[in-house]
Amino acid sequence: MYLRILIKDLKRKKTMNFIILLFVILASTFFASGVNNMVSIVTGLDGYLDMGGMGDHVALIGEPDGKSPFEDSLRASASVTGWRKESCITASPNNIKVNGEQIEGFSNAAVILAPDTDAFRYFDTDDNMIEHVPEGQVYMTNAIAKKAGLKVGDTITIELCGKTFDHTFTGVCKDAAFGSDMMDIPRFLIGDDAYRDMIEDDEIKIYCHSMYYIDTTDESEVSSIISNTDGVRFDAQRSMIKTSYIVNMLIAGVIMAVSLCLIVIAFVVLRFTIGFSISEEFREIGVMKAVGLKNRSIRSLYLVKYFGLSVIGSAIGLITAFPFGDLLLDTVRENMIITNSYGLLINTICCVIVVIVILLFCWGCTAKIKKLSAVDAVRSGQTGERYTRHSAVRLNKTKLGANSFLSINDVTSEPRQTAIVTAVFTLSALLVMVLANTAETLSSDELMYLISVTDSDVYYVNNKYVSDIMGGTKTIADANEEVRRELADNGMDARVHNEAQISAVIGYGDKTTAIRFMYCRDTRAEDYYYEEGYAPDAKDEIAITYPIAAEIGAGIGDTVDVTLNGRTDSFIITALYDTFNGLGKCGRLHQSYEISDSSITNLMGFQIDFA
Repeated sequence: MYLRILIKDLKRKKTMNFIILLFVILASTFFASGVNNMVSIVTGLDGYLDMGGMGDHVALIGEPDGKSPFEDSLRASASVTGWRKESCITASPNNIKVNGEQIEGFSNAAVILAPDTDAFRYFDTDDNMIEHVPEGQVYMTNAIAKKAGLKVGDTITIELCGKTFDHTFTGVCKDAAFGSDMMDIPRFLIGDDAYRDMIEDDEIKIYCHSMYYIDTTDESEVSSIISNTDGVRFDAQRSMIKTSYIVNMLIAGVIMAVSLCLIVIAFVVLRFTIGFSISEEFREIGVMKAVGLKNRSIRSLYLVKYFGLSVIGSAIGLITAFPFGDLLLDTVRENMIITNSYGLLINTICCVIVVIVILLFCWGCTAKIKKLSAVDAVRSGQTGERYTRHSAVRLNKTKLGANSFLSINDVTSEPRQTAIVTAVFTLSALLVMVLANTAETLSSDELMYLISVTDSDVYYVNNKYVSDIMGGTKTIADANEEVRRELADNGMDARVHNEAQISAVIGYGDKTTAIRFMYCRDTRAEDYYYEEGYAPDAKDEIAITYPIAAEIGAGIGDTVDVTLNGRTDSFIITALYDTFNGLGKCGRLHQSYEISDSSITNLMGFQIDFA
């Protein structure tokens, strides 16, 4: 009899049962993919860095002859547990062209190498390890390739010491150390023979460097070793490399929020649908009670029905959760590998939870059956008696029209159902607003202070000017004047200035570390943003970022020693702030401090303010 009742119910209410099945599928898909993505994102970045072979510290050191006392220092350190060394060549942006045109998208030195999987591992867009590169071809990190608008088949020409090396762009590579959107250090992976031709050239050897990936139990000791080593072009701790993925992790955080909203919406709608479905069947329930079926038997009948629907829906949701989750993570996967070895297990557990939750929903929605008589159930749960006010609005005391009164009366009479519908619409709106607001914030100028620049009308990067300044053939003042004069010749009066970066070593007590100082003669230190303290007001005052302060154990008011271009001076820390520059390891010098153009290690570009 129970089986016949169940089969007739499924046939008679096909539309409602299909709607419930659809919401079960959605709930399973959203819940499984959402939880899976959360686990993948939380564990993904560290797993990706380990997969690449990042270590606890990375350093790029000039070694023209392939030897360096830096390795002796690493061997002598008790905190260094191991390291991997990767040979490479550096080239300025002016030395690299695409289809004969100057490449755009970066201003720092590019790193050229042949992949060595024993030192570091790179991956293609399908997450396969790149063990070697065919001769005449080249891979490039995705962030810079995207900025430069490279397409597969483009010809990339590398010019070093008057010699040219042509390669065909074959695709992008995923690079755990320098592959984030914030990194301005592109890597070019070329074939072994082509790389050997470069490093065996006596003239090109001056551009030979080594990339060290260091494992250590004391990062501060390694930072001190690096700060006392000559020829260091770049160094960063693992935490700093992770910081460079902040844009990717921000996107991942939005995906987590989206997944959470979808999960809540699916369960709220499912609960509402099941409750509505059962309330519509009170007449049938009354008939079953009238013919002698017990409450437990009636509730068990509905449990069997929803158990069958939930199992079918969850099975389908288990299958659809994988492509849906991958779709959400596509943007994050462009620059990194997101892996989760427990994906199937997590999805299965989530789908089982969905089945259990649906059965609990059903059990709760049928609890009212126990209190109903057969006659009450036939009346759809209404006894006709009411001893409390049905609504806060009374017809005889309102001046509202009939339509307005009925609408408000429905809302106030069933506040619980109204709250459920309101919650669903609120979450749906929140879902859209989170995505829209995040995109708007990232594309606005509200975050400019985080790259330590002043507000300007135009930000202009010209790699030729930068190379001329770095090469000593042009001063910053000359380059700024040329840009200003070019604008004036086209009828635009403007002021032009340029943010410079200077590599230095900062020490407090027995702790030292490498740092990049921002410096500009044409602005004032108070024009920039600081979290704590006050802007440097004299040439012996500086501001530093929180990571630097934490690493050397200094704070506002402390006096530190800074070595710039072989000269050591004492400075007072007057402010602390945050920045994206230098992966957070940065500082600000007062504009009155004398810095020669030859001491500058990098330039941010030209900032133009129209008169």
